[in-house]
Amino acid sequence: MWGAVKFAVVAAAVSLALPATASAPQLTDQRGDANGVNHQVYARGAADPSTPTEPASYAAGDVLSAEWAATSGGISVTLTLAAPPAEGVSYLVNIQAPGCGLFLRVEYDAAVAAPPTTNAYCNGTTPIAGVPAAQVSGARIVWTLPFAALTGIASSGDVLTRPWVETRLGVVHPAAAPPSPDGYARARVVVLDMAYGTGSFVVP
Repeated sequence: MWGAVKFAVVAAAVSLALPATASAPQLTDQRGDANGVNHQVYARGAADPSTPTEPASYAAGDVLSAEWAATSGGISVTLTLAAPPAEGVSYLVNIQAPGCGLFLRVEYDAAVAAPPTTNAYCNGTTPIAGVPAAQVSGARIVWTLPFAALTGIASSGDVLTRPWVETRLGVVHPAAAPPSPDGYARARVVVLDMAYGTGSFVVP
């Protein structure tokens, strides 16, 4: 009897120490598929062609997950890679948002021999002002989107859907090179990895 009571007390203490709910990434992807081949051609709605090809995979461009979450005063976007981000790679995280027409994008351009830059866009071309520099911690890149920067883009109660992530080798910001028809700078020539998610995020 005492053993059962003791177990119940310990179990209750453990449950109190854990968060009541655990968030989950809205997007996850196969490890080891950042090879510049799997996703060169993709039609939305088609089967995801990801297959692991290690060691022929560039870990710094290998997407593992992306998560949108509420923060104090805004939204955080966390991209987790198989290795820390590297020079010469552009990291583009996208999700459909009502006020962006097609998609809201955050970018981290780790240019060679230059400080990394953080950008945020509607539809890949319309800049969103007021977004602070992304923070890198190990293999994670974290953007913070203040609510003030999202005015007219995403309001409380809006549902952001259909997330996808791309990592591209070769970085030239659109200001330095004319964008191609898909909105990317022409110098972003190799798609290392693409990942598509089915999760959604409700703006608090």
